[in-house]
Amino acid sequence: MSDKFALDRRAFLSLMGVAAVATVGCSADDPAPATASSSTSAAASQAASSSSSAASTASAAPTSAASSAAAKISGTLAFVYGAFAPQEKWEGYFKDFLKENPDVNIKYIPVALDKGWGPYTQKIAALTAGGQAIDVLWLATEGVAALADKGVLLNLDDLIKRDAAEPALADYLADVSTPLMQALQADGKQYLMPFAWNNIVTWYNPKVLAAAGVEAPAPTWNRDDYLALAKKLTAGGVYGTVADPGWFNTSAWVYAAGGSLLSEDLKTAQFDSQPVKDTLQFFYDLVYTHKVSPQPPAKTDVLFQAGKLAMFHAGRWPLQTYGPAKFTDFEITTLPAGTTSATVIGSDGYGVGAGSKNQDAAWALVKYLGSKPVMETLVAVTAASGSIPARKSLALSAAMAPPKNYELFYKSTTGGKPVPAGKHFPDVSAVFDRYMSKLMANETNVEAATKAMQAEATAILQRG
Repeated sequence: MSDKFALDRRAFLSLMGVAAVATVGCSADDPAPATASSSTSAAASQAASSSSSAASTASAAPTSAASSAAAKISGTLAFVYGAFAPQEKWEGYFKDFLKENPDVNIKYIPVALDKGWGPYTQKIAALTAGGQAIDVLWLATEGVAALADKGVLLNLDDLIKRDAAEPALADYLADVSTPLMQALQADGKQYLMPFAWNNIVTWYNPKVLAAAGVEAPAPTWNRDDYLALAKKLTAGGVYGTVADPGWFNTSAWVYAAGGSLLSEDLKTAQFDSQPVKDTLQFFYDLVYTHKVSPQPPAKTDVLFQAGKLAMFHAGRWPLQTYGPAKFTDFEITTLPAGTTSATVIGSDGYGVGAGSKNQDAAWALVKYLGSKPVMETLVAVTAASGSIPARKSLALSAAMAPPKNYELFYKSTTGGKPVPAGKHFPDVSAVFDRYMSKLMANETNVEAATKAMQAEATAILQRG
């Protein structure tokens, strides 16, 4: 932010929805969870033969992470994270790193995530514009292209190539699938290292189904089967399902309908395409025609745990709620097929700030966060997140149960597609959300909503 804006920093952070920061070190008697690892599948094969030659091409910042991988690290690292979980949950990821590197401290910078990934991404951009240095940040697919375009993220390709022969990093690269790596790229460049991810599957309460005298849905079901089941389950104050008009969930249903919200190059809106229109009409009809869904936004987790909702759609994140509540009346199956069987994939991960003055330490921390001990907290849902671990060995481990068929989460990487999110995602998704809210409030119709959102999104995307 320019000096002409005489805005107190605390007031600026408050204005942007960013909480106060905290600096935390680690004492020698703190308990421990992890060690290090991180990188990209595509770069791994190249790196195996040329990791040493890549060292000279890494980013040139005042203290470049490409300088000396073995150098002792020190200093305070500014870490940006989503405030959906309290700071102490995030601190659990870092304790071993701080023990192993006693001269390093973490300054925690929480950013509100309650309004979705678009506003979260904008707040991080505002932080850097306001002069906040960022060393390491947590982000998801939806924000990668936007923050890469604004120069917030460091391209990690050269660092990955340089260090790919390190045992911990090599192990990580061999354990993380290519689709998850690609989900955190922009223009073919790796900006984040995958940590966790989600898709969209169908969650159902087997007790509610049994009480209604219906069998669990087959994994080969389609939209017609889904609607028929939802109708059978809607009775006596129980809703068969719930319509979720958010960008991530809608992307999955549109993919299954044979379309996409954006073109493959992410530069053209496709809101007025038939697959999008059909999907939005389907959502609308679930609420207003078939009356098998409450009007969004619904308190999905509350209704589901109370036995008042039979089915809903999500990734693995509901376990962050169900685990502490010791709620286990759930199973999962596939998203119903439309013209094809498909789902969406969205990954989150850690990256290095392009303006970091301490890239050695920042990159070391990012690699550490990819280690098995850290990711095991995802399996057990003991730290900030309960999403699916990026490491295949953990995602397919028996400890991922419940649900009983937990393997279904990972299997979706085969037919899953990355959530469509280009550099204008924050603005385009805001347009989408605004008209979806009107549609699901019965204040407009599909034809009018898609026409309006197409026009506004096109104007945004034409900025280049």
